[in-house]
Amino acid sequence: MLKPPQKQQNNTDPTQHISPTFCVLPFMHLATNASGKYRVCCNSTPGENHIVDQDGNVMKLDEHDIEDVWNTEFYQTIRKQLVMAKGQRFAKGVFQKKMLE
Repeated sequence: MLKPPQKQQNNTDPTQHISPTFCVLPFMHLATNASGKYRVCCNSTPGENHIVDQDGNVMKLDEHDIEDVWNTEFYQTIRKQLVMAKGQRFAKGVFQKKMLE
């Protein structure tokens, strides 16, 4: 008599392939500071976390539409680098906190 195939146990950790520099926040939100400058994240390093346009100008609430900011090459590159395990200077404080936990 044929037996149904046994279900193989998968003991691998599903998080083992996640970059140690990965952060979900740049994939789901933006932040701003008190002067209206868009920032990558509210936890990121002040002064090093502004989102810039193709000319390197800091993007601001009163000058740029959120959709335009979200789709900038700069912000897309940040997301790619986080996935590819390339740390970001704006996130050094965040990663230091993670290492202490």
